[in-house]
Amino acid sequence: MTSTVNYEKPRTLVGKIVTEIIDKINCGVHSEGKLLPSIRLLAIINKVSKSTAVDAYDCLVANGYVEAKPGVGFFVARRSPSTFSSENIEDNLDPLWIFHNRNILSNSLNLGYGWMPKEYLPSDVVKFAMRSVSRSQVDDLLGYGELKGLPLLRENIANKLHTLSINVDIKQVLLTDSAGHALDIILRELLKPGDIIFVDEPTSFNFNALAQLYDVQVIGVPMLKNGWNPSCYEELVKLYNPKVYLCNSVFHNPTGITIDPRDAFQILKISQAHNVTIIEDDVYGDLDEGNATRMATLDGLNQVIYISSFSKTISGACRCGYIVGNIALIERCTRMKAKSACGNSSISSQIVNSVLLSGGYRRWVRSTIRQLSEDRHHVIDMLGEVGFEIPHIPIGGMFVWAKLPNGLNSEKIARAALNHRMVLAPGTLFSPSGKCKEYFRFNVSRSKNPEIKTILKKILSIVP
Repeated sequence: MTSTVNYEKPRTLVGKIVTEIIDKINCGVHSEGKLLPSIRLLAIINKVSKSTAVDAYDCLVANGYVEAKPGVGFFVARRSPSTFSSENIEDNLDPLWIFHNRNILSNSLNLGYGWMPKEYLPSDVVKFAMRSVSRSQVDDLLGYGELKGLPLLRENIANKLHTLSINVDIKQVLLTDSAGHALDIILRELLKPGDIIFVDEPTSFNFNALAQLYDVQVIGVPMLKNGWNPSCYEELVKLYNPKVYLCNSVFHNPTGITIDPRDAFQILKISQAHNVTIIEDDVYGDLDEGNATRMATLDGLNQVIYISSFSKTISGACRCGYIVGNIALIERCTRMKAKSACGNSSISSQIVNSVLLSGGYRRWVRSTIRQLSEDRHHVIDMLGEVGFEIPHIPIGGMFVWAKLPNGLNSEKIARAALNHRMVLAPGTLFSPSGKCKEYFRFNVSRSKNPEIKTILKKILSIVP
């Protein structure tokens, strides 16, 4: 279904009933055309009044999930060709597969998404910030702003980085529309056709997709089960002489691993010796309790360029990321940015700045770290019961990297899962070389529905 249900899920009896029925429809427990309980029986099952049961069915009918047949009853609606069907899904499992099919998949069990569900994000804090920003001066709301971005936010970012022992001033911070935009600017500035860049194997499929734009050769550096492999990195550096190494060292996407300080130091030392620029992506860094090591901290931003954004932890709708580097690099990136943009959204920047300055955001971070920890333990236990192997237990973040049993193929499993309205992220999406066919990335914040274990067991038992 593609409609948006207009009720507040956790707050009303109607919302609770509607949510349960939609979840069962999405999971395939209630199949198309199935007769649902009568109004009287639904009221008895949920211990509510008949009027509440009527309201729940009215909501489901209005949003296209249920069809009412007068004198007969309520049935699960049959999907029109424009709604969900595995036949409507783009079949090519390339790095942008999930993005291509996001609208079709929006009401499914989206275990493979790389961001938290909306109910996890600090919506109240964002709303308060929006009200505050709406009272700003007209020029602040309507103007283009500075090319490098809102000075107040850049100063706030610099102060935030000081807590990570990344000592910078405002001149070393350039705002962008996202971490992907930041990476695009840097790669356009640093690379020329034919250059070689390194990424981790596996790596974020955003890295894979973006690197394909620049007519460069992408080489994956194999990771060990428990982290990075400096010896392998050094051998490959000597063999290929890369220009850039893209890495995600804190709550690595997709494995969830955080780099060991000794590995970080060795990789940095090798990169310095061979003049390899490291681009360190830290988009999940706010979910760190302060125990992780950044290569930017060790390097002082000589060999390392640091990028991040607020899409994962504040709002995907507030497009705001940033680049941090030495002053010369920031000036070069500013000129490159100016070739395609006059500036950033000053409204988004003001909202993000207001959120960061609020005590509510810090409370949300602490609460979310605790929630993700609970989710992670639950999902790891569930996957183990299904038969998955977890090569490495992450210390934080939202991702778990899981290996299928018996050499099963993750692409086949992912395609079969679509028939159960379940969206998985197979390992091949994250592999520059097309490896990792036995792996999946699970987002723990999206993998708690009790039906998931049943569906996974069923799919694993029937897919050869």
